Amino acid sequence: MKILLTNDDGIRAPGLWAAVEALRKVGEVFVVAPDREQSGVGASLTLHSSLKVSQEPVPDSINTAQGNENGAYPVTAYSVQGTPGDACVLALENLVGTVDLVVSGINSGSNLGWDVMVSGTFGAAIQGYVRGFPTIAISVGSVNNPQFAAASQLLEMMSQRFRDEAPASSLFLNINIPSQPADRIKGLRVTQ
Repeated sequence: MKILLTNDDGIRAPGLWAAVEALRKVGEVFVVAPDREQSGVGASLTLHSSLKVSQEPVPDSINTAQGNENGAYPVTAYSVQGTPGDACVLALENLVGTVDLVVSGINSGSNLGWDVMVSGTFGAAIQGYVRGFPTIAISVGSVNNPQFAAASQLLEMMSQRFRDEAPASSLFLNINIPSQPADRIKGLRVTQ
């Protein structure tokens, strides 16, 4: 499985790397994220200037775990001097190409209701969805000391499901998880 991972919190965001830990168990991960925090920019794109792309080192904690008994897949990372939407579009149209899944997150802070209109997490994900790829935007409901473990577990489970049974058509899921340990979350609720 080939997975594009992006976000709006920037290439060094802990939530992004928590997502990498989960996704690399399911397939090859290509991280293409803004070079700095870009919350609140929505789905905006850079139209009148050049975008700078840099290959980024993958943290040692992830590099040393690749190829181990857990069956970890390779991870490649790039930063983009632009918006989250720029990162997603550039990845899908130039850097990575066709993927099996687009993931935006794990974001610090929920993306619910009208907030999705300005969310960079949601904005990056929408760029994958309108290009016909199954897409997940995933967020944790806290900006102060967010706990990513439960979101990582759910993301791994959802990605495995997409790998084992690909959706028949393009699909967009906006997932919001409480910033709690998984054993304190009582269940899931699907809404519209």
